[in-house]
Amino acid sequence: MTKAERAEFIHGRLGELYPETPVPLDHRDAYTLLVAVLLSAQCTDERVNRVTPGLFALADTPERMMQVPVREIEEAIRSCGLAPRKARAISELSGLLVENHEGKVPESISADLGIIKVPDQDFQSVYHQQLTPWFKLHGSVPVIASGMIGSRQGWVEAPYVACPSGLEELSEQLAYVPGNTKGNRPLLAIVPGMNHWSEGIPDVMRGEETQVFGAMEEEEPPMICILPGTHSKWVLTKSGRIEDFMTFMSGELFAVLKDHSILGKLMQGEADEKESFEKGCLQALDSSSGLLSQLFSARTMGLFQQVEEEGIHSYLSGLILGSELKEAFSRFSSLRPTESPMLKLIGDGKLIEVYQRAFSLAGYSTKTVPGNPAISGLRKIARLASIME
Repeated sequence: MTKAERAEFIHGRLGELYPETPVPLDHRDAYTLLVAVLLSAQCTDERVNRVTPGLFALADTPERMMQVPVREIEEAIRSCGLAPRKARAISELSGLLVENHEGKVPESISADLGIIKVPDQDFQSVYHQQLTPWFKLHGSVPVIASGMIGSRQGWVEAPYVACPSGLEELSEQLAYVPGNTKGNRPLLAIVPGMNHWSEGIPDVMRGEETQVFGAMEEEEPPMICILPGTHSKWVLTKSGRIEDFMTFMSGELFAVLKDHSILGKLMQGEADEKESFEKGCLQALDSSSGLLSQLFSARTMGLFQQVEEEGIHSYLSGLILGSELKEAFSRFSSLRPTESPMLKLIGDGKLIEVYQRAFSLAGYSTKTVPGNPAISGLRKIARLASIME
């Protein structure tokens, strides 16, 4: 049994033994729980539960707490230890919640700051700007990241890991950002991407591998994960490892043709016209011709009234997506409608619905993993790397 398999077995067994672990800290809502967790640092839960009634009698919402003098908070929590620091943290944290989150405890923090939008490539400043509220609450805690932050244009380049690989290989080759340490312990780790060679041509991905591992279940049969997007990924997994993957520039090709070609000039609106989409998708799936020779049909089908002008947009979308499915089916030749590996679509929204429709036309059923399973994937990698328990 590998290290990754042992870790997953232990995690799964603990989940079976303790499916619903009660929160030992007395609280009424997310905010009072947040304050109680802050107080629990180097303090027993029992003592925290004796202190919080008096503290919450002073204030039990961020709006009220930020009005309480820090010295009064300190007096109320003195028996918890580290009272001066904790009192300041409670006051500052309450102010941040009011100022940035309308007085509510956010489940997550996000910002529209991809690597090309970071001013002067100052990743360190953005990192601290986004995570300072958490650091105020928890102190210097380890952080793990994945995606383009580990590219050559990102913060620190995390070298690619070759396929086939699993969680263990990723956890052993994390890249660490210099200067973000606590003593001799690095605090900021970046997950490497993955590469794969096919017919002498390399392919790469960053971030999608973390999503795929997050979507995996224990003892899962062979699976193909499809991650739709500007550059869609098809990822084949077996026995908890990524064996193969492909990248399709379907989304970007459609955008270029729509905005910068004669086909785009013919489009009348962008309505989702299902009949035209299906016609384009089936044309690509059933034809012996390749995509390049079929693209012009988006013009001729309209010219000969086979597709309404309002449907050219959807026809072209179906044509490109059908071509993507056909090429992927050829690469993963074991795919058969009746005996295929499990097909998982990762994500949500309209694009997932479009892919579901295309798969249905091709005779395949799919399972959808909504949201972003990267969080689960990061947890798995962090456990193996001993970054978190």
